[in-house]
Amino acid sequence: MPAIKEMEFAVGYEAYSQLSDKARSFIKAHPNQARLLIRTALEGAAVLDVAGSDIEIPASVPRRLKRFFVNDPLNDRGETFTASQAAKKLVMARQSVYTWIEQGRLLAWETSKRGKHIPREQILGEGDVVDGIKDVLSVIPDPKTAWRFLTEESPFFDTPQRPIDVLKSGDVAAVCAAARSVGEAFS
Repeated sequence: MPAIKEMEFAVGYEAYSQLSDKARSFIKAHPNQARLLIRTALEGAAVLDVAGSDIEIPASVPRRLKRFFVNDPLNDRGETFTASQAAKKLVMARQSVYTWIEQGRLLAWETSKRGKHIPREQILGEGDVVDGIKDVLSVIPDPKTAWRFLTEESPFFDTPQRPIDVLKSGDVAAVCAAARSVGEAFS
């Protein structure tokens, strides 16, 4: 029961009471994952609050959905692929790229009508991607938040470095431990 009271406090009683029965059951069954998801959502909201002021939102977007409309600076800088571009780089069918995304082998997220955005850096070459992405997604389920974690220097290693570079060296366990530590640091 303490997890439920903690969640009510974190999201507010009114918001908690408006959750579906499935969501409340998830909180009861998985309090640690719920805490991580709430932290992830709040960290994402904080980023959007800072970055959101310069985003031009089309008038056609309903008022209630405007808070979910974000620009994608990674795509704006050419740091992501579309599914077609990723398929070409990986030398595989586009459907295989979608399958890898569903399996967690490739990290990707959707933004408005543009479809999937797939960070380029995780694709190493023909049929080759960075190992351990699925493991990271099991700790940080939101792909965009997971990518932000992977590409920002982390103090949770012997020497501060980007987790994606540690994954590339093959130390999946260290990256997952760092991901869990980041979640605990915000507890």
